[in-house]
Amino acid sequence: MKKWIYLIMLICPGGLVYANPHIHLTAYIPDMIKIGFSIGAEVFLLTLVMMFFDLAPIPQFWRLLAANLGVYFLVFIPLLNLVSSLWISEIAIVSLDGVLIKLISLSDGLQGDMYRPIKWRYVFLFAAMGNSVSYAAGLFITMR
Repeated sequence: MKKWIYLIMLICPGGLVYANPHIHLTAYIPDMIKIGFSIGAEVFLLTLVMMFFDLAPIPQFWRLLAANLGVYFLVFIPLLNLVSSLWISEIAIVSLDGVLIKLISLSDGLQGDMYRPIKWRYVFLFAAMGNSVSYAAGLFITMR
């Protein structure tokens, strides 16, 4: 029974925060939950896809998580304040994500015996897929 409670808390944390009127939290906590859920979904998908290229999943997951958090907080948020168009910033972020995915996949510590280099077109396709999943996860968690 405990497993289901943890699963529900992972899937619907934003709804749990809003549903309880006795919890007086700052406005940033629900936003951080949404951001964490979105980035987590993106990193999980990228880790699964890149396992087909014989990359070690656990270290890759942590490197992708650190890279995505860095991209979000250090590039995406400042870029949104500078650029008026969301599409331009999304294209820049997907491009940067693609470059980071390629660099992470080239690290020797992640490559197995059957490693196949990931082509650039696949890297950008994976970055776009991850960004789409991140957006969908953010939308899912904000739905009431």
